[in-house]
Amino acid sequence: MLSALSIAGMTEILQMSGLTSFYGLCINGVAAVLFIAAHMIDWRYVPWMAVSAIVGGYGAAGIARKIGKIIVRRFVIGVGFTISLIMFLRMFA
Repeated sequence: MLSALSIAGMTEILQMSGLTSFYGLCINGVAAVLFIAAHMIDWRYVPWMAVSAIVGGYGAAGIARKIGKIIVRRFVIGVGFTISLIMFLRMFA
């Protein structure tokens, strides 16, 4: 999503990160509705997952503001590169 927003012309990494969180909320909201309709939810875990997601979201936003745009951008690029490399190497394993 960050790549797509960058291609669309956005340059502010913290705003882009916030938008990806919002888009993720929308996507996961649709998925949740579909899973609920299909009766595929184990409701015992829902409160724990909800609290963890909220704490993680606010925590990550706070950390991103504190460490700065350049480090966040480098971290995102590093994670993307690492995942791409791992997936590429798994093709030949």
